[in-house]
Amino acid sequence: MPGLPHSKWLALVAGSLMLLAACGERPANTSHAVTARIERSQPYIEPVTQPDKPVFAADVPNNKPRIAIIIDDLGNSRTYGLASIALPGAVTVAIMPHTPYGPELAEAAYAQGKEIMLHMPMSNIAEKYTVTDTLTADMSRETFDAVLNGAIASVPHATGLNNHTGSELTALDEPMRWLMANLAPRGLFFIDSRTTADSVAGLHADEAGIPNASRQVFLDNEINREAIDREYRQLLHVARKQGQAIAIGHPHPETLAYLQEVITYLPQQGFELVYASELLHTPATKSAPDLQDALQQGNLETTSSPASETP
Repeated sequence: MPGLPHSKWLALVAGSLMLLAACGERPANTSHAVTARIERSQPYIEPVTQPDKPVFAADVPNNKPRIAIIIDDLGNSRTYGLASIALPGAVTVAIMPHTPYGPELAEAAYAQGKEIMLHMPMSNIAEKYTVTDTLTADMSRETFDAVLNGAIASVPHATGLNNHTGSELTALDEPMRWLMANLAPRGLFFIDSRTTADSVAGLHADEAGIPNASRQVFLDNEINREAIDREYRQLLHVARKQGQAIAIGHPHPETLAYLQEVITYLPQQGFELVYASELLHTPATKSAPDLQDALQQGNLETTSSPASETP
């Protein structure tokens, strides 16, 4: 929009998005067939005075539970991509490779100081949601690396990677070793979207010494305000209990409108919104058998909500 500062343009886009959501409209190129109507209920705002005592040392200064929110699937819609970037605070954006608006959105997010990730497509058991540049189990090492290298190059300023679907690939040892071997020299971190409970991605990230973490909550497996509100409550519960939590959402009108309303309340509720990279653990170098033992004993990060093949 000529003459309008970029920050005001993003705010205008965000406001327009909330209006679209209230009217039940969706972007024409959305990959979901379901059109959910946003309900006119109030968003969940947790009381500032919490009735239960947290398990962490809440009385220690600056020991607030920390939350990271990742918005996946950016790149195919300019409007909804800009609206995701315009969400207040430290929201991480994950951009699909080789998409029409991916580079533009990456530059816009970078200009706003947002954290950018590559949302890397990986094969899934149901063979659904397959897109260009999907890493698959039948690829040779050479092909695997070529596809991954091209994807990384297509998203400027990406500092990390998480998986798009991947219930098949993230459960396989060899492809996950290849993935981590590619990421390690680049200094990229890894977030396991946990689309399967059988994922070994975190195991191999640890083995390669790559800073990594796993998501705990999917905000919008069900695209309606009531369900998003329920998952947001779960996010706060997990963060309060464990000291931190990672959620993944998508650029649906309902999701973005809801987050636009509730994120600004987090500080007064006693939570800190941070980028995904701030919730990583950097593993010590371990042998694979030691990591496998830890996984079997439940000492590695696991998801607190059901695994889902959310695209």
